[in-house]
Amino acid sequence: MTTKAQSTGAGLTELLVSAALVGIVTAISVPSFHSYVHGGALKAGAEELAALMNLARSVAIKENARVCVNRDPAGSNRVRLLIASANPCAAVASFYGAHGRGFDPRIDAGGWITLQNQVAVTAATAEVVFTALGAAVPGGTYTVSKSGRTLNVVVAPTGRVSVAP
Repeated sequence: MTTKAQSTGAGLTELLVSAALVGIVTAISVPSFHSYVHGGALKAGAEELAALMNLARSVAIKENARVCVNRDPAGSNRVRLLIASANPCAAVASFYGAHGRGFDPRIDAGGWITLQNQVAVTAATAEVVFTALGAAVPGGTYTVSKSGRTLNVVVAPTGRVSVAP
């Protein structure tokens, strides 16, 4: 005759040790996860600005005009694409999204496009102007920041846009 082994289950001590281990692992991993999430949001914001730079270049070629990428001087998360035949940054130019020049639901009445993920465009070496040939005159670097971390969106004089640390 065979007898079945009797299972008693886990005791209170084992459950407390398991809960303590889960708590320790969670406490160690939360700062890394928090840093990962903020880094991802910063990268997404920089890539969104790079996409807007490429859009400005495309609009300049399509409109056979110059397009200035103008950042909000307050250092916020807004930029606008100003379009003119001569100097779009200095003159009162029309902007992308107005008068049949594209449609983007992010554009407000003043032509400002708000970047997502609460990133801020904190600095620019120059306001980049794209020519009708797609070149950038001058090239420049825009700094995007969030939670004390920064990434740069670099526009080469050839018009190539890249994201760099």
